[in-house]
Amino acid sequence: MTDRGVVPLDLGEVRLPSRTPLAGTLLSIRAFVIRHRAGPILVDTGMAADVPELNALYQPQIVPIAKALRAIGLLPADIVAVVNTHLHFDHCGGNRLFSGTPVFVQASELNAAREPGYTVPEWVDFPESDYRPIESDTEIADGVRLLAAGGHTAGTQAVTVQSDEGPLLIAAQAAADAREFEDPTYRHPRGLAMAWDESAYTRSLERLRALSLTAVYFSHDATVLRPSPE
Repeated sequence: MTDRGVVPLDLGEVRLPSRTPLAGTLLSIRAFVIRHRAGPILVDTGMAADVPELNALYQPQIVPIAKALRAIGLLPADIVAVVNTHLHFDHCGGNRLFSGTPVFVQASELNAAREPGYTVPEWVDFPESDYRPIESDTEIADGVRLLAAGGHTAGTQAVTVQSDEGPLLIAAQAAADAREFEDPTYRHPRGLAMAWDESAYTRSLERLRALSLTAVYFSHDATVLRPSPE
């Protein structure tokens, strides 16, 4: 095991519903494990399959987070902290497996998630949940820093990791895909074009693009972007 690094987890896919941008397209769902000397940190928990209305609308093919963790030799009990990049249903469906485990989320995002219609309430508030609401940027472990990156939602956040191979960024959904991250002129139909706040989205992306990075990971794009040195 490396001291610090990122392991992507494939958590399945959904089919985008009609009357939405890119309707009918399959959208992958990804989470990430940060390998760390203090113990593994999980970034996002994917979608669950226990809400019939969501299943009918999105036709999900789900890989449960526990199964994805087992595939890399981990159990839910091994996770020392969870980070939710935001609390839409495809990012917090497995939170319930981590009762008693600290869950780091932007305070504005947790507040939004408790409003009607935002997400699946029982996936967010569950017995013995241990949310640690934060404001702005916060280091949660040596070399692991959460960056406020609002725009997709009010409380979207990204994660930087100082790893054995260099600085890594889990952009999550601060960018819809690698192309949107790389190309400031591109408006992804499900990225900037659908942002909760376009100005905030643009500012967040500009800030993340300015970082010196070895690799960038995304929630809905399997591409691992490796920016060229200046």
